[in-house]
Amino acid sequence: MAYATTVNVPLRDVHVFGIIKAMRITFKGTNLTLTPAIEAYAESKFQGLDRFFETQEEVEVRLELGRTSRHHKQGEDVYRAEVNLELPGRMIRAEASALDLYAAIDLVKDELKRELSKDRERRGTLYRKGARAMKAIFRYSPLAWPGWLIRSGLKGIRKLPIPRLPRRFRRG
Repeated sequence: MAYATTVNVPLRDVHVFGIIKAMRITFKGTNLTLTPAIEAYAESKFQGLDRFFETQEEVEVRLELGRTSRHHKQGEDVYRAEVNLELPGRMIRAEASALDLYAAIDLVKDELKRELSKDRERRGTLYRKGARAMKAIFRYSPLAWPGWLIRSGLKGIRKLPIPRLPRRFRRG
């Protein structure tokens, strides 16, 4: 039987610019009855993920816990945990299976941390890449900028190659 409960979990109750950072966790049990102890354990595990979120981001976490089979088979992963994390403009997903429900929650939390750190690194890389392109463009006088760049209002930045210094002027 599947059912869902929703819990608003404050993340350290930090007031940032008048906004409390909080995330909403929705629990769903598939072929499993969720107890308050399981929900409390999952809430405590996801409390430490606030360092990956921006200050004013609304975070929606959908955690689905379930059993893969009705009868326990030795040597198989019986419990499954799946997390869908919705952030503004993107969605991050992780899933894990284990012999124990609590172990599955731990594994899915670790997988989610890896995915969140990859996402943070990717966004930082894109920011630096754009900054490099802008620096390369503004290094020259506006008279040397291509006409299509000026007409497009700097929207065509991606078309420009990043100029490289000749080898004799490079350090190292």
